Amino acid sequence: MDEREKNNTRKMPIQREGVAYIPGGHAIPPEAEQGETRKFNFVGNAAPKPEPVPAGPKLAPKKKIAPAKNTNYSIIIVVAVFVAVLAAVFVFATMFTSFLNSTAEGGTNNMVTGDAGNNLLPGHDGGLPPLDNVAPPPIAPGNVTATGLIQDIRSNRIDIYVFDIGEMRSFFAEPHSVLRDRLGNPATLPQFVPGNVVYIHHAPNSNTVETAQLSAQVRMHREITGITVEDGGRLLIGNRRYDLGNNPIVRHGGQTLALSSLDPIDLVSVGTFQDTFVTSIEVHRSHGDLLIPQNEDIIGGMVEVGTTIITALADEDMRLRVPEGQNRVVIRGENIEPFIFDVTVNRGETANLNFNGLEFSLGSLTIYTETENAVLHVGDRWQPVNEPFLMEFGVHYLLLEAVGYHPAYHTVTIGPTPQEHTINLEAITRTRGTTVSTSPAGARVYIDEEFRGLTPLFLELEVRRHVLTLEREGFLSTTDNIHVTDDGNTVFSYILVNDPAWRMFE
Repeated sequence: MDEREKNNTRKMPIQREGVAYIPGGHAIPPEAEQGETRKFNFVGNAAPKPEPVPAGPKLAPKKKIAPAKNTNYSIIIVVAVFVAVLAAVFVFATMFTSFLNSTAEGGTNNMVTGDAGNNLLPGHDGGLPPLDNVAPPPIAPGNVTATGLIQDIRSNRIDIYVFDIGEMRSFFAEPHSVLRDRLGNPATLPQFVPGNVVYIHHAPNSNTVETAQLSAQVRMHREITGITVEDGGRLLIGNRRYDLGNNPIVRHGGQTLALSSLDPIDLVSVGTFQDTFVTSIEVHRSHGDLLIPQNEDIIGGMVEVGTTIITALADEDMRLRVPEGQNRVVIRGENIEPFIFDVTVNRGETANLNFNGLEFSLGSLTIYTETENAVLHVGDRWQPVNEPFLMEFGVHYLLLEAVGYHPAYHTVTIGPTPQEHTINLEAITRTRGTTVSTSPAGARVYIDEEFRGLTPLFLELEVRRHVLTLEREGFLSTTDNIHVTDDGNTVFSYILVNDPAWRMFE
């Protein structure tokens, strides 16, 4: 007998003396096996009377639905979706935490350029506002708090300038000390650096740190230029002023600097506490000096350093403040090719510039003249007189002319050295025939005090006024102002007057 038949045999009622038994000890009356609907009692067990079942419409038997064959795959898909959701939540939480940490450090960097004044680009605040909703940790019973600026950290010692008392205090971080960052998260001592504002909770008359937390009330103005230290202990950032009276930390490359060493061209990050006073200034790029020697041959010279410094070239040695590091310097002028070179300037030092290799392309020439309305020709161009102008290197031919004057020709060789020349034109002489006669004749004739002959005398005189003088023995000397004109030949006749003294002498 196989296993199925054994199972069926166990379930079949057993007939015994008119009573059917089923496994489990219950007895079923014979009439129940014949399909009669009658009340009956189980042998040995009193069962509750069943309630009659109300008659109703016959329903079609329900079909059995075979179980799905991919039940295992559905469970796998649900589990995979659940794991993916958990991973997405973890990634979002990580990104949000990173965002909060970056916010705690002052936000995004804002690179700001400007001149030596307060002209900063928009967004000069350089970071997000202080976290007003992050408060210092509560003070344990019996503890006091000291709020101050970290000045130095050595080993486990924290030196701070306490704001309330205006003095330096030293505290020690022990193994049981609790350190927190500005968001209240656990921190380590290396996260506490000079220039941070810190809240230190300690027991009275004790310098042991119980709890230390960095302040969230510090705003960072990151990588800006154009700051100015004003008289009276104030720092100007853009158009806002901050107090400097709380020992701000000024550092560059791990070294402490003096406030007086700062310059508007320095690239710095500035921390301010509660938007009122400066806590720290980190100098990212300091400055040095560039010494530019005098060069009188450069006309209209300009100096360019990078893209931020543009100034006129002085007529004497000039010292120019430039950022530290390598700088591209360009010297421009009207008579030179652009002179470009790179110079490295160290912080607080002076780098010297020389003009070795400077090439001139144009030279300066000035022609002075006293001739009115004179015109200067250089090639096919007119050039002004009595003021400098530029010419290409080489030999040039000049022509200076004016109406009523003889023209003048001149040759010049233009080089890097400026040249100056004076040229005055000679007027063109116009003459007319002139006759001078006297009675009696034989008088000596002087024109403009120059002897010209005896009367009667014909000569050519310039068209202008002259001084005529006649002299003859026995007669008085005669002097006259004559005017020779363009009208034609002119005759001047004179009657000499006897000299009475000469007659007495005879």
